[in-house]
Amino acid sequence: MNPLEKKTDDSVESIWICKNPEEVYQYEGEWIAVVGEKIVTHGEELERVINEAEKYGKPLLKFVEPAEFVIYGN
Repeated sequence: MNPLEKKTDDSVESIWICKNPEEVYQYEGEWIAVVGEKIVTHGEELERVINEAEKYGKPLLKFVEPAEFVIYGN
């Protein structure tokens, strides 16, 4: 399993991230790993996040940019 393999934008995880910014942005400046509709682990070290997340399945990994750098669409 390659945890860095990109999931599609219409994956359950991608949709959940878009619909739950209040949960996602609690982890500004960190990596999050999402499996299904849940953040299963987070942290500043990508390798540790990958290793922990693989216990839960195939995660979607995302670096949560600080809010001041987020560009919002229409």
